[in-house]
Amino acid sequence: MQAIGLDNDLKQQAVSQDIVKQLSTEQQESFSSVPQSYEDSIATVGALLFVGSFLGLVFLAATGSIIYFKILTEAEEDQAKYAILNKIGVNSKQILKTVAGQVAVIFSAPLIVGIVHSAFALLAFSQLFGMNITKPVILWMIAYSAIYFIYYIFTVRSFYKIVRQGN
Repeated sequence: MQAIGLDNDLKQQAVSQDIVKQLSTEQQESFSSVPQSYEDSIATVGALLFVGSFLGLVFLAATGSIIYFKILTEAEEDQAKYAILNKIGVNSKQILKTVAGQVAVIFSAPLIVGIVHSAFALLAFSQLFGMNITKPVILWMIAYSAIYFIYYIFTVRSFYKIVRQGN
């Protein structure tokens, strides 16, 4: 075992790659260097973040779609209730606020649970790999929340249209 230290990070990587090229296949398996280990760990974390992000988008789309169709099914059942509200003098703005509040309650629960779950998963993942990945995860949480908010807006509009048809 021999340790070699260099001041320049780029030199370390170049020297490490040169050494690997000169070793036989058996020797390459037992060779390790800090720059190569660091590069491998960054690649692993990047791959895990990509897979996690992709799965998150799939689950987000599935959750948003399921909630959207569930609420629209309920809207058809609630048409009569909103027609009664309209007959007793509740105006369109108030009905829209009521619809938005009703939909917000249903949409907020999964979002809050998902963000709390992600925060705990982030802590465990960061400790597991000894890396601080807070910034990319927070950016993804903001992106997911924005996409989820778009689902919310579409759902409120669709619910309101269905309710207004009953009047």
